[in-house]
Amino acid sequence: MEIKDKITNYQTGKNYTSIKVSFYLKSPLYLTSPWLNLDGIVQYLCLRDALNEDFYNLPTHTTLNLNNLMLPIKKSYDVYRSSVGLFNIQKVFIDKCFKRFTDKQSFKLNKKNRRRKIRINSGYFKDYLIDLPAILTEKVDFYTCADRNSLTDLLDNLTGLGKKTSIGGGRIKEINTEILEEDYSLYKDGVVMRPIPAQTAVDKFHIPFIEGVNISKQNYKPPYWSKTNPVLCFTPPNQLLEVLENA
Repeated sequence: MEIKDKITNYQTGKNYTSIKVSFYLKSPLYLTSPWLNLDGIVQYLCLRDALNEDFYNLPTHTTLNLNNLMLPIKKSYDVYRSSVGLFNIQKVFIDKCFKRFTDKQSFKLNKKNRRRKIRINSGYFKDYLIDLPAILTEKVDFYTCADRNSLTDLLDNLTGLGKKTSIGGGRIKEINTEILEEDYSLYKDGVVMRPIPAQTAVDKFHIPFIEGVNISKQNYKPPYWSKTNPVLCFTPPNQLLEVLENA
């Protein structure tokens, strides 16, 4: 079966209910964005589940079309009902990490370079240090409307949150899910809980356009690293910036 067929035929549960998902961490969490998006994490896990071994042989220079990949998260007006992560922040700091050449980058080598030693002290593949924002937080909470059983099965295969999980970043100690009476995945206590297209937020979800609401051009569905089609969105608060401003 071809990869696109595996993606299209993938199925998950649809018994949606309002849920709070809590991740308890035992190591610093590395970020390259102000937000962690639960639907982005779940899409990654669904893709890995759908493709099995093919997942580890995907080409790195092309982007898959994942619009037909089913997630166990309810979707309304093209918006997944899942919040960004809410951090219990104890400290925000900048950490230094090494960027090294690995076999994942071998596709960038021409035939000549593949037959000789790779120089990592100069040139394109030179090792270097990068600065990454990191936070100490014992817990990250997400609100979602999802199929609890399917979501739990997927999250059981997750070992870390954020960036640099391969070196121990965002290591997960425990995951708890709690059934809620109300859905807080989009809006809670006067606060937008995820990026939502501004027009959709007002017209479809009836989220009030109040003074001080954050508005910027953002992706509102995964993969969030792709910046090809950003739209004007209501966005949640930037917790990292708030902590730094109040320090």
